[in-house]
Amino acid sequence: MKNFTTLRILDRFRWIFEKLGIEYEIMRKIVQLKLTMDQRRVPTVFANQTSKKTKERNVFLQSLWVYIFIGLFLSIFMGGEEYLFQMTIFFSIAMFMVMMSMISDFSSVLLDTRDNHILHTKPIHPRTISAAKIIHVTIYLFFITFSLTFIPLLVTIFNQGVLFFLVLVLELIFMNFIIILLTACFYLLVLTFFDGERLKDMIAYIQIALSIILTIGYQFVGRSFRLSNMDIVFTPEWWQFLLPPIWFGSLFEVIFQGERHLFLLIYAVMAIVMPILFIMIYVRLMPTFERSIQKLSSNNGIPRKQRNRFSNWLARRICTDREERIFYAFTLKMMKNEREFKLKVYPSLGLALIFPFIFLIPQINDGSLQEIGSGNKFLFVYFSMMMVSSILLMLGTSEKYKAAWIYTTTPIKSVASIYRGALKAALARLVLPVMCFNMLVFIVIFGMRIIPDMVVIFLHTILFTVICSTIYNREIPFSQSAETSKQSTNFGQSLLVLSIAGVFATYHYLLLKVDYAIYLNMVLMVVVNKFAWKKVFQKF
Repeated sequence: MKNFTTLRILDRFRWIFEKLGIEYEIMRKIVQLKLTMDQRRVPTVFANQTSKKTKERNVFLQSLWVYIFIGLFLSIFMGGEEYLFQMTIFFSIAMFMVMMSMISDFSSVLLDTRDNHILHTKPIHPRTISAAKIIHVTIYLFFITFSLTFIPLLVTIFNQGVLFFLVLVLELIFMNFIIILLTACFYLLVLTFFDGERLKDMIAYIQIALSIILTIGYQFVGRSFRLSNMDIVFTPEWWQFLLPPIWFGSLFEVIFQGERHLFLLIYAVMAIVMPILFIMIYVRLMPTFERSIQKLSSNNGIPRKQRNRFSNWLARRICTDREERIFYAFTLKMMKNEREFKLKVYPSLGLALIFPFIFLIPQINDGSLQEIGSGNKFLFVYFSMMMVSSILLMLGTSEKYKAAWIYTTTPIKSVASIYRGALKAALARLVLPVMCFNMLVFIVIFGMRIIPDMVVIFLHTILFTVICSTIYNREIPFSQSAETSKQSTNFGQSLLVLSIAGVFATYHYLLLKVDYAIYLNMVLMVVVNKFAWKKVFQKF
């Protein structure tokens, strides 16, 4: 196996792992094997390229240019001397980006039980197995963090000096430790209190909770600062002790500005002490975490009785024929039972639930709800559309994707029935509940006058789903591995989808300028949707 550069760097810190009671050589072999397996996943997009170099290329590394592009905007915080404000905002954005990657992409690695059947039968300490998982995730988070901060780090050397650069690198390492260990400890808490089938459902809901908590938490970062006489003023509050970005920002303020405010000194100490403390706590909890993860592979507990009455009633109303209803029911069961699907999709549902209201918070601070209710800010509901692309991307994937041969042995009259049934199930199970919740809250805020607008937004969302399904790869539902699906989707497609969502929002805004246009558009959308669902999928 290849002796990866990251492993050679890791060898320099061998003594730390041995002091923590971890069998370093065994841990290194496990990590080396995992990295080798990661590289051997050959994406279909490169299937026609026979070059050995191309086939061995790690496609994950090719996607990092997106983070480099985002880092270009983060570099604006590397100038000036308002270190507390600049670095707090910098770490807020960096932590948000990295932690969302952690929740959506790497939680499944932390909670993976597939290799335990091999490793737990060998004389390997559970602490070593858990440490290998942490290192495996840390390596990928390091690449994401480095890509995100590569340009800001270069700017830092020229604008702020070498010492500032070294402190920033150290804090970025600590930031990743905090992200991984907080996530792992949070899951451990859930694993402690739940078991069997109920635990598998709870993990999915925890994804939504983490996304919402993370998004709301960073709203408090902005509330820590206010503009007074063109100066940025920091207002210390007790709840700032819970915000790591403020700890890191305070450290820079104390070191490079000589600030000696009691709160800032405490925060600066926490920026160094808390990550180390978290590491020590997690090392002690490693064996417990590994034992608790075993619950995910058990089927203990009484499964909840399925309530299919409403689902069957809805299927009869929205599906055009029996074949479509069969795949509607099939997709509902798959979405319920696929843990990988829920781990990837549910964080985006959490963001879709909270994002429309995030943009209302500054408006609430500046005026009353009555003033807000008379405007057009209800168009923020369009931010809920962001979940559609995540759902569609994962709808084609499955942990048991090799079983897709069943499609070829089934007497299916029309392949279009598979797509329509699957998309309608996703809309009914995932999109409709989120949209309805957001719309009801906005109706409470803006009044009954926006009900026609909410109907139009929902009709736009249905049409948007059809359009997205034609942009992304038209693979049969649950017939691909998650890695293949991710690799076959490029940044251009995602950007196009976001642009189309923006076009729908802009179009709706222009409709508000013309009397009764919203009602005419409502009728138009019903006709267009009916035509689209009937004709588009026939070409698949």
